[in-house]
Order: sequence, then structure tokens, then C-alpha cells
Amino acid sequence: MTMIILAISVLIEVCIFNLSFFTNMNNREILISDGGVTDENGVYETDTVTVDAKGVNVGIDLSLENVEYAVADVTLTDEGDEYEYSLPSFRAVMNEPLTCITSIHPYGDVHTIRVKISVPEGASATVDRIVINARRPFVFRPLRCLILFALLEILMLIWTVDRRKIVYLEKWDRWQLTASLCMILLMIVFAKSLTVSNELIVSCPWPHHNQYRELAHALQEGHVALTDKSVSEGLLAKDNPYDTIALMAEGIPFNMDYAYYNGNYYVYFGIIPEITMYYPYLRLTGRDLSNYSAMFLLGIVMIAGVVLCVRELLLRFGRDIPYINCLLLTVGVVFFPNHIYMLSRADIYNIPVMAATAFTWMGIGLWLLALNIMEEHGRLAIAALTVGSFCMAMVAGSRPQMLIYSFVVFPLFLPVLTGKEKGRGMKTAVILGIIIPFVITAIPVCVYNYARFDSIFDFGATYSLTSNDMNHRGFNLDRLLRGLYCFLFQMPNFTTDFPYLISSEVHSDYMGRNLVEFCYGGIFTANLLLLANGACFFGVMKKMKKQAVWMWSIMMAGALIIAAFDVNGAGILYRYTCDFAPGLLIAALIMWAVLSDGTSVRIGVNSRLLYLCVVSGLAFSFLVFLGTGDSVNLRDNSISLYEHIRTYLMF
Repeated sequence: MTMIILAISVLIEVCIFNLSFFTNMNNREILISDGGVTDENGVYETDTVTVDAKGVNVGIDLSLENVEYAVADVTLTDEGDEYEYSLPSFRAVMNEPLTCITSIHPYGDVHTIRVKISVPEGASATVDRIVINARRPFVFRPLRCLILFALLEILMLIWTVDRRKIVYLEKWDRWQLTASLCMILLMIVFAKSLTVSNELIVSCPWPHHNQYRELAHALQEGHVALTDKSVSEGLLAKDNPYDTIALMAEGIPFNMDYAYYNGNYYVYFGIIPEITMYYPYLRLTGRDLSNYSAMFLLGIVMIAGVVLCVRELLLRFGRDIPYINCLLLTVGVVFFPNHIYMLSRADIYNIPVMAATAFTWMGIGLWLLALNIMEEHGRLAIAALTVGSFCMAMVAGSRPQMLIYSFVVFPLFLPVLTGKEKGRGMKTAVILGIIIPFVITAIPVCVYNYARFDSIFDFGATYSLTSNDMNHRGFNLDRLLRGLYCFLFQMPNFTTDFPYLISSEVHSDYMGRNLVEFCYGGIFTANLLLLANGACFFGVMKKMKKQAVWMWSIMMAGALIIAAFDVNGAGILYRYTCDFAPGLLIAALIMWAVLSDGTSVRIGVNSRLLYLCVVSGLAFSFLVFLGTGDSVNLRDNSISLYEHIRTYLMF
């Protein structure tokens, strides 16, 4: 069967994705221009050429200097249109032949046609020739064929479930552990490519995105204030320095998105990424750590944490889980749209969010591991518990609101402390393994807060010189309910044009100021994997262990509290959905652990549902990666990569 699926994949690659090669292979090419060079304005335009023939596409052969692409505009008349009309522009990338051929759809035969080629100032294009009815080259994409094969193979495995052939998840199976390790390595390689995919992120031209690097130098000099940032007299004299609109209107210089307090600039982003990555790297190498490198390191922790958490959670709350379901859930969670968004946009805003996300997954994964091995390997369990507690404690110094997920420690370890679950008399060790890491981690975080803002509990978000005055933002129920709808339930906005997903517009009659950037739909409506949480309304919780019910409740409640906190305190931004994604995902995993029960008569149906949820989630993640909701996107900043990806979807 595997060979048949492979043959089908190759056949689809050859016949479907190269359909235009076969349909255009007998085209009679009609020459529009036999060569030219752009002028001093970066423009080359053909004469109006009369062809009076069928036209199916326009093909351009060109070479470029000092630019990645040229913009081509086609203007024509046809049998149905006596007057000229223009077609949408397209980008021709020199090293991507498929981008230099675009299909056209005239009314009948083309009567006249002219083509204009444009490049930016300082660049030039040499046009070798322009034709209509060009022959499309045959292109075989091995990666596309491999992805198609994997999707069909997994679908076949799940669709033909045979209980006698199911490989179940085992705690210490050597082959499964090896497979999981290989999967981790592959996902790390993919994460690396994501962090360097956006050229604008890699170059990082924005001064305020250097804050962690600037703080590393400040710490090296023995202080936490950014003393290299001069404070203007106007800012010192301003009664409300956090009204940045007034500062700009009055021409008062200030540093955007820095924290300002008592005449000094500070970094209000969490200190943990600084003391775990940026500062040590500066001390060891004498060089500054880039944000995308920091994101990659955090991505490794997140991937390992997800693999561990999914595996241990399924072992603890599920029975006879098919191993392939474990793999599907792991891939679906690692490549969840919010994780893809952060990895591919490794800017200063997403670093602390990814740090908190990574430490949450790793921390809860280690806590579950400690519980699962406590009877067999007591000392190793305490070590896992302690390291997990350190991870959860470091969340407070990364993204403080996500510390609420630490409350899950109570339903997890109370059975051990009360003697309801065996722990070989290690109650004291368990208590110390939980408390001591939080105390040790809290000390530098509290000292850092006090050194900046004279309070151990003040993390500095309200002192940010950002687009709105967060000191006077206050609480507003109207704003809260509107924001929660956008965060949770708003429908994604799809179009028929590549990249198919655009940001969801947020229009309302809210009578007040609200910070709105962009979102790609509510987290529930856009991510089918989370719909498993709806199983609580269909009696699934009756089949769950009491510990699982409590854990699910805490993760769901924590996620919703964080969503409410973010939307009221900050605004509607897609990156804020990353704060509550871990809680909703872990809650969904608990439900999937029950739904994937291999003893259930519905294991086949549930596994197929899981497959569809994961595949649809991966497709949505792919669209988020390509998304153009803000200015930091592939379409505008990594044009060759963007257009190369677009050619994968051409037929």
C-alpha cells in the first residue's frame, strides 16, 4: 500500500501540479518584444502590439541588477473590449522561472497588448524578450511530493484502523523514544529555518528592538538603567510623559517602547531571557546575541517541552493511546499557528512571550514526567520535579501573567502529599522541589523590579512609552467583551488570492480608544485542534480522572483570565493570543487523551477526526506564516522566498 501511495503522490506532482506544462506545451509563442533595458526611471514599456490571436499567458525573460524582482503590468484589448484595460500587476523574480509567466483570461482573442516592466530607483532590468503563450517549464518539487506522500500515508493508516495492528504508546519503548528524538531534530531544523525566513527580522533595523542587547551592556557596567539613552528636558518636564501622542505633537524627543521612570529609561520586557541568554552570551563571546538566535534557542526548549508534555500527559490520562496519535498531537501542537507566528517573527515583543511559552511546556512536561516515574525512579522524579519548578518559576520573569499556569501544581501533586498516590515517603522532597525553585527564581526578579520601579511586584508595563497611556487605561467591560470575541471567536478572513489569509478587520462603535493591530481570527474558530475542549459538553469529563478534570479546569480558567487581562490592559493584537494558547492547548490535549483511548469502540472515528484537525491546523499555520497582517511579512521583506513558496501552489 505504501508503494501505491507513493505512486499516487508522484502522479499528482507530475500531472496535477504541472498541468500547465502539458496544456501549454504546444503553444505557438507570439513575440511582443525582443529586448530592451529600463530607463533612468526604472521603466521599460513595449509598444502596443497587435496580435489578434488566442492568449493564455504572458512570459518574460529578464535579468536584474540591484533588485530581486521586477513588477510587470499588462494592458490589452480583446474581442469583448474595444478600449484598453489593465490586468493586476505581478512580480517576476529572475531566479524563479514560474514567476515570470502569468496566465491571462481575455474575452476571446487578444487584439492588442503592451507590457510595462518596472524596478525601483537604483536598479535596472534587461529584458531579453516578452511573449504571449509561453511554454511553461516542467518543475518537479520533491518537497511538495514528500509532504503529499506523508499526508496520504498517515491518512491511510488512520482510515484503515485495525486494532490488531495498532502500535500503542509505551513508556520506555526504545523505538518510540528514538522516533520521538528524530522528530525533535527535524522540528528543530524546521524551527531554525523559520527564525531566519524574514530578512527584515534578521537585519533588525529598529533601534527599540535592541533593548535586550542594550540591557546586557548595562548589566555588564553594573546598573539596570539604560544610561546611554539621553532623556530630553521636555520629557523630564512633562506632567504626563506617557501620553506619547502629545509628545509627538509637541516635538518632544523620546524613545518609543522603552519603559520610562524617574528620569531614566529601562527595559520593561521580562528579565529571564536577558539573564539566561543575552547577558551570558555577551560575557562569553564579547558579542551581542541576535533576537532571531534567541528565538531559535527558545524554540528548541519549546519543541522539547511539547514533545515531553504531550507524551507524559497521554501516558497519565489516556489508556492504550495509538502511538501515531501521539505523533500527530505533537506535530499539531509544535506547529500551532501561534508558535509558528512567534518563530517566524523573532522580534523583541515575541521573545519574552516565547520564553514563557517554552518554559511552560517544559515545566509542565517535567512535572508530569516526575509523577509518571515517581514510583519507579524516586530520585530522578524529584530532579525532574525541581527542574520543572525552575522552568515554571522563570515564566514570572518572562511574561508574568502566564505564571497562572503554575496553579496546576496543586491537582498534580496533592495526591502525592496526601498519600492518595504513592511517592515512597518523599513528601518533604516534593514540597521542597516545588517551593525552593520558585523562591530562588523570585529573588533576582524581585530585586530587578525594585531596582527599576521601587516595587518588587511592578514589572513596568504601565511605564512603557507606547501608543497609548497604559497608566490611565483602566477597566472597561465593553472593551473587554469586544476584545474577548476577537481573541476567541472571530472568524478568520479568507480570500481567493495568495496567500489566502488576511487579517480580520476589527470595526466597532466602541466609544473610546482601543489598541488594535491585527488578528487572524479567534483562536477557537481558527484552530480545530482546540475544539476537543468542547467535548466537556458531551459527557467526556465523566470518563476522566479527577486529577485530569482539575488540571483541565485550571488550564482553561487560566487561559481565559490571561485573555481578559491582555485585552483589557493592552489591546487586540495577535501576539497576545500566544499568552493563552498554552492553557487552551494543554486542556485540549487532556480531552484528546480521552478521545484517543484505544479501548473505545470509536477509536477509528476519533483518530480520523484528530487527523483532520491536525492537517487543517498545519494548513492554517502555513497561512499565518505567509500572513500579511503587518509590515513585517514575507511578501514585503523576503520576496524571493515568498514567490518561491507561491510557485508551490501553481498548477
